[in-house]
Amino acid sequence: MKSFFMRCKGSILAALALCFIVLVYGPLELYFTNRSDFWFAPKVILPDVAALFLLALIACLVLLALADRFSKRLCALLTGGFVWGTLVCYIHSNFLSSWLPNMNGKEVDWSAYPQQRAASIAVCAAAAVLVAVLMRKNWLQKAALWGGSLLTMVLAVTLVVAILVMVGANLVLFLSTPSTQGSADRAALFGVKKIVLEGNTRYDENAIIGISGITIG
Repeated sequence: MKSFFMRCKGSILAALALCFIVLVYGPLELYFTNRSDFWFAPKVILPDVAALFLLALIACLVLLALADRFSKRLCALLTGGFVWGTLVCYIHSNFLSSWLPNMNGKEVDWSAYPQQRAASIAVCAAAAVLVAVLMRKNWLQKAALWGGSLLTMVLAVTLVVAILVMVGANLVLFLSTPSTQGSADRAALFGVKKIVLEGNTRYDENAIIGISGITIG
């Protein structure tokens, strides 16, 4: 097992980067930067994100271990797939997402976005060519090792900073709100969702989120 981790360090970090960007960074970045669109608290989404990430990473490690044992070529192909997926997801999420329509539940006419589709196909093809070149030159493991570790660290720091900035800004608003405005207004700054049931007002403890955006109503 130790020799597997030593031989496939790049493959493992490529799998880690792919699982992180898809199952951790993507959902949490979407959640915390669009907080007003979600009614539930972070403690609702965080366990699911962690569980999915761990399960996916374990599945990738099992596949890599089996491929490393029975077929080195298959292991290289898996590594290339992880690198390709990471590149495609990173470029799409950071450079191409602003071109797409809002996903608000309404049906989207994708035929109205030919340039976006062409750009997406070009990115996928370019990433595939890059991975093929790395494999041919026997640089794939080294590229996966350094690229996967660097990208994961950058995305992790970016996500933590974004969360801290939002929480900090909301805390400033909370502390600057005069207490004379009442506990309801102060609670609203921290996203405490007020629920009215049968004429009685109560605050949903599960909606205490620490991020502004849920209005009282």
